[in-house]
Amino acid sequence: MSDASKEILTQLNIKYRQVDNIPMSDELFTYNSNINAHFAAIWKNCFTKLHIFELEEFTKIIFLDADIMILKNLDHLFKKPHLMAALDGEYFNIWPDWPHFNSGCLVIEPSIQEFNNILNYINNFDINIAHEGVIAD
Repeated sequence: MSDASKEILTQLNIKYRQVDNIPMSDELFTYNSNINAHFAAIWKNCFTKLHIFELEEFTKIIFLDADIMILKNLDHLFKKPHLMAALDGEYFNIWPDWPHFNSGCLVIEPSIQEFNNILNYINNFDINIAHEGVIAD
């Protein structure tokens, strides 16, 4: 975020928190690039949004990516359970036998412990074990 943007937010009394990037491992980036280089480049910094789990001053958070278009009130999402996300792949699913979710809309209850557990998982993720038998040789 530029200093000019930060100044505007400050003038408008809008709170913001600057966070460090959570990088994708080189192994996972290479793996994703071999499947689709365009999407791999787009998603390279997608783990940074995990910082929402650190916001323990809130009991529940509805996270929306900046490119989400809101067409109606979303208050009902606060009644949804922790770790609710939209399923991905209705129109485009590169792994039809491997259900996954779209992290552009998440309902979470922040927890530093869960944040640390997720970081531990992604930093120790073994692609070979996770996809054994899923992708044909």
